[in-house]
Amino acid sequence: MMQQQPHTEADIRQKVRQFIESKSPAVRQKSLTDHDSLLGNNIIDSLGFLDLLTYVETEFGITVEEDELSTENFESILSITGFIHSKMASA
Repeated sequence: MMQQQPHTEADIRQKVRQFIESKSPAVRQKSLTDHDSLLGNNIIDSLGFLDLLTYVETEFGITVEEDELSTENFESILSITGFIHSKMASA
């Protein structure tokens, strides 16, 4: 039972941020910008990345293909938001 309500980029960004903050308590101690590198700043590790991937696919009803698993798409909150938005738009 998937809700297919349209998500704005702001909605997507907020949901991604909330998910990352809920999984990474350290993030709440410092201010995370939408441009910060999630992997480069040790905000998420490889296991956290898998959690994030599962969340993105489940929450937004998209499938992330193997060739889309790039730092370009998952570097920051902003890049994740853009990736999700474009996947949903082309679905």
